[in-house]
Order: sequence, then structure tokens, then C-alpha cells
Amino acid sequence: MKKSSLSIIREVYDPHNDFYILLGKSRSGKKTIAPFVVGFCHRSQDEVTDIQRFMDYPSATDRLDEIVVGQELPDDNVMLFEDWLQNDVYEWEEKFIEDFSSRMTRQAMNDLVREVCADLGMRAPRLVWTRPKPYSYYDSDDHCIYMGHRDRCTLLHELAHAYMSEKLDGPEDHTNHCPAFVWKVIELYNRYAGLSLDYLVTSANGAGILGPLDKETLVAPLRQFNRR
Repeated sequence: MKKSSLSIIREVYDPHNDFYILLGKSRSGKKTIAPFVVGFCHRSQDEVTDIQRFMDYPSATDRLDEIVVGQELPDDNVMLFEDWLQNDVYEWEEKFIEDFSSRMTRQAMNDLVREVCADLGMRAPRLVWTRPKPYSYYDSDDHCIYMGHRDRCTLLHELAHAYMSEKLDGPEDHTNHCPAFVWKVIELYNRYAGLSLDYLVTSANGAGILGPLDKETLVAPLRQFNRR
């Protein structure tokens, strides 16, 4: 079923996975015994999945509220696992962040990890040094950051991944570069790299990686920070 074939009555946005939980009514001229639909639709797609149909509006509303209150997610759905925004986030960072990122020594990077994790109240991941190369990543299984880069903002990017994984009880509860991740990395770039919050939010919003700013949300992403 296509979202465009529905009259949307209510939709709740999930910033951890970049999709809507929606309640709609079929716009088809054909009579149907169950015209009300509750389902999931990724922000960048038109396909509604995990559809449940209802004969009446109150029943459909009750089911939507159950999903929202319980923060239910589809058990096995490609939109939950597809990292739709990855390339957009990388392009935003290449255009707006990389020029402000300073090189760091290993000791300085370890010190920054301890500082950030103490401030965020999370376990400090171990830094594993690989040969210098343009590739770094966070491994949630062993809570390690494998660093091929040697700069501040790449480390903060990977610390944002570590935070999301730790605080959301695992990587399966969010897509890697979801809007909630972007809000967290914006906080870190502002607090620990000295980038202007207005600059970060404006550029990220222009890149389309913050999600909708005017929708009801399942979980409110962090939008107010302790500025430095």
C-alpha cells in the first residue's frame, strides 16, 4: 500500500529509525469493510508496511496509541535496518565539518574519550589504533573504536555511535546514521570541537539529515545542549 493512497489522519515520527508510524484512511472510491490503516512508512519512501486494518476510527486510534506508548517496532522489516542517511551524513561532514577538525595525538584522543564519556555518563570505549587510513568505525560487540583517522571530529563521530549503541541497548534499536544520531553528533561537535550550534543545525537541516522539525515524535531527539 502506498502512503499517497491514504488520507493521513495522524503520523508519529521515530528519529531513531527515520520513519513514521501512521494512521490513515483509504482514499479509494471502492467500499471496504476496514478503511482505516495503521502502519509504518520510511520518511524517504511511499510504501506503507506492517499494515493493520480497522473497521472504525476509535479502534485504529487505540492501536496507534499502543504502538507509540510501547514504542513498538516492526520485527523484521528492511526499513529498520537500511542506513538510508549514511551517504548524506558523510557528505554533510565532508562539506561542513572536516575543515574544522584538528589532528590529535593518541594521548590527546584517549583524554578526549575519557572526558566525553564522563560528561555523558557512559562507559568509555577502548581505542584500537589501526594503520593511518581514511576508515574508522565503532564495534558495538566489543565496545571498541577502531581508529584509522587521527583527527578530533572523526573521533567524536565514532563516540556518537558508541553513545547511541550504549544508551539504546544495542545497535538493533536504531539505524547507524539516523536523525537522532545526527542530533547527538551535533552536540559533540559543538561541545568538544567548538563549532557553532547554529551553523551545525542550519547546515544539517539543509542537508535533510535532521528529520522533520515540526512533527509529533516517538522519542524527542536532543535539541538543547550545554553550549561551550
